[in-house]
Amino acid sequence: MLDANDPLEAPACSSPDGRISLCSGSISDAPAPHQHRPAEPSAAPSSTVIDPVCGMKVNASTTAHSVTINGRTTSFCSLTCKRTFLASLTDGGMP
Repeated sequence: MLDANDPLEAPACSSPDGRISLCSGSISDAPAPHQHRPAEPSAAPSSTVIDPVCGMKVNASTTAHSVTINGRTTSFCSLTCKRTFLASLTDGGMP
């Protein structure tokens, strides 16, 4: 016989959102007390853009990989994507 008060023996139940929890009445559903810290202000707002080569999200204000062509700056997630982009320009590929 299972002891519903023993976490190692309590049967598992699925909640409507698919999470699994213990089916024991001894475990409280109330969240544990905790405190939140206020968000720390950032020095500058982040500017998320999409790497045109791989589609990855990139923070344009912090990436080390970008290129400016005709006044337009394009940011990349890596040196490899930057090189691929530049190579495609010479091949008549990506704008």
